[in-house]
Amino acid sequence: MTTDQIILFSLFGGVFAMLLWGRIRYDIVAFSALMIGVVLGVVPSADAFAGFSNAAIVIPQGVAFATIAGLPPEMGLYTA
Repeated sequence: MTTDQIILFSLFGGVFAMLLWGRIRYDIVAFSALMIGVVLGVVPSADAFAGFSNAAIVIPQGVAFATIAGLPPEMGLYTA
């Protein structure tokens, strides 16, 4: 096992333990794990938030385009 693998498995173990403990909100646990991974260098900083941009941008954009087109906002969700 490489050092990066050991760090990631330890991080995953800590995340699972914190989630099972249930005292800290799951989103705070996940965000903290992501930040720890970035700080330790096992998660590239350029890729750390790559998955967040899709739903955070595309869904409101689809709703806005539907509103501009005079359609119900729900129709914009189908385009996202």
